[in-house]
Amino acid sequence: RSDGAAASRKRVVRRRDLWAIGVGTVISGDFFGWQATLSSGFGSGLVALVLVAIFYALLCVTVAELATTLGLGSGPCQFAEACFGPHIAFLTGFAEVLKCVVVVAVVAVGIGSYLGEIWGTPTCWAPAWWLCFIAGF
Repeated sequence: RSDGAAASRKRVVRRRDLWAIGVGTVISGDFFGWQATLSSGFGSGLVALVLVAIFYALLCVTVAELATTLGLGSGPCQFAEACFGPHIAFLTGFAEVLKCVVVVAVVAVGIGSYLGEIWGTPTCWAPAWWLCFIAGF
């Protein structure tokens, strides 16, 4: 990379934006995830929780191994490129961008559902809530 390219980049996402997306993701995940899990039974939710904890621990160990072996700390796209080539790295980058888009949509739907319940608005207003909060993010 040249220093000129790095100097011409402008930071668009601010701390407030990251905080809003992070907090909204956690709250929406709790709202949607736990409600669905508890309605289907606590036992199945506990099994899923144990499986996810095991997979997350394996992910942490794998990323730590890749970071120390390859000397890269840039993220999943660079790991995928080093391990599998540029085509898989492109797909990984696309999945990361898609994840960010879906997270914002889930947060908007979650906040819209909260406000719809609090203020007692009809469900036909839900898309208006979504658009307001997507525009806010």
